[in-house]
Amino acid sequence: MSEKLTPFFTVIITTYNRIDYLKEAVESVICQTFESWILHVVDNSSSDGTQQFLEDLSRDNAKIKFSTINNNGIIASSRNFGIKNACTRAISFLDDDDIWYRCKLENDYKILSKREGIVYSK
Repeated sequence: MSEKLTPFFTVIITTYNRIDYLKEAVESVICQTFESWILHVVDNSSSDGTQQFLEDLSRDNAKIKFSTINNNGIIASSRNFGIKNACTRAISFLDDDDIWYRCKLENDYKILSKREGIVYSK
């Protein structure tokens, strides 16, 4: 993927004080077979080391960015913040306590590249 091309997916992970889960979720995005993505982690002002983890991660990987907000734990506000800052054709949400199979984004892309719509997966 060329650095000048806009990624197809923005992956949005919202989190609050769940760094151990978050690390696994982020790793499952990094390991995707489909590589045209940017990851945006929206942290709700965690106090468990999440901030430092995200600073280190984003410094080492240009495809990963993060924002720190304070919205009193309203997850929808965090997701909406991520959506407002996305500039890709598709958005995919990943909860901080979930992980993806390696081909999740590839499978979603195959569906979405044929027609616009919503892809739901278990």
